[in-house]
Amino acid sequence: MLESGSKISIVSYKEEYKEQMVELLEEFYQYLIHIDPLKRLRIQEGYGDAELKKIREDISSKEGIFYLALSGNEIAGFVTAVIHRQTPEDLLGTIPTNIGRVTNLYVSALNRQKGLGTTLLEKAEVYVRSKGCDVIKVEVFAPNTPARNFYAKLGYEPRTIDQIKKL
Repeated sequence: MLESGSKISIVSYKEEYKEQMVELLEEFYQYLIHIDPLKRLRIQEGYGDAELKKIREDISSKEGIFYLALSGNEIAGFVTAVIHRQTPEDLLGTIPTNIGRVTNLYVSALNRQKGLGTTLLEKAEVYVRSKGCDVIKVEVFAPNTPARNFYAKLGYEPRTIDQIKKL
C-alpha cells in the first residue's frame, strides 16, 4: 500500500517512456552488479534497450503485463508479470494450475520505503488471478537480501534454489 499523500499513478507501459525505462533497467542491473559477491554480472552498451525489447516480447507472447509507477512524468518503479500455461508434459508431475510469474519488480532508490513495491506487486497479483492463476512465482537474486525479505513479508516462500560455485 502506498503511503497516504503519495502522488503516484500506476499505468501500462507506453512507448513514450522508453528512454526513461532503458535508464531504469540499467539502474536496476547496476544494483545487481553491485551486490553480486561472485562478480559474474556486467553491463555493456545497449543492455537497457535489449532488456526492454526482451521484456516486451515476453509479455506479448505470455499474456503479460507491464505496469509503471509514475510520480508526475517520472518512472518511480515498474513491474512485469507473465502467465505460464501448463503443457501436457507439465501435468505428468504437477497438479493442474496456471502460474503467474513476476519477471521484474524494481523501485528506484529515491522511491523506496513508500509502499510502492507492495502496490506494484499487488497489481501483478490481481492481474494473474484474473487470468485464472492460483499461484504466483518470483525469481530473486540470492544476494538481494532486501528483496528476499520484502517477498517473505508478503507471504512468498522459497520453492527452488539454484546453487553456484566459482571454479
